[in-house]
Amino acid sequence: MAASRRSKNELLKEARLQELEGKTEDAIKSYSQVISKDPLQSGAYNRLMILYRKLKDYKKELAVIKQAIGAYEKDIKDDQQTWKKANRKSARSVSAWLNQWGFSTTKSTRITIQ
Repeated sequence: MAASRRSKNELLKEARLQELEGKTEDAIKSYSQVISKDPLQSGAYNRLMILYRKLKDYKKELAVIKQAIGAYEKDIKDDQQTWKKANRKSARSVSAWLNQWGFSTTKSTRITIQ
């Protein structure tokens, strides 16, 4: 069966089996296919990082970390935009409140509440 037709769960099972059989490169390909199907599949990112660490391929491990962070940041941004569109009035109110209290709501500023 072609990889594009297999579900991400089937690919995850296959990748885990490949790992157990010592087929590291095949497992890496399978986990990468899982991520292509579901960019937020944390288990696949975790396994890829572990495999690259075992291979001592730290550059690829770092690339996986950056890819995962990017995927999650995009997801959060998309969720925020969806919320803003659905709740325009509330979004304007929060922005006005933040500005009133001296917080900037520009893209370059991150607000940290402790």
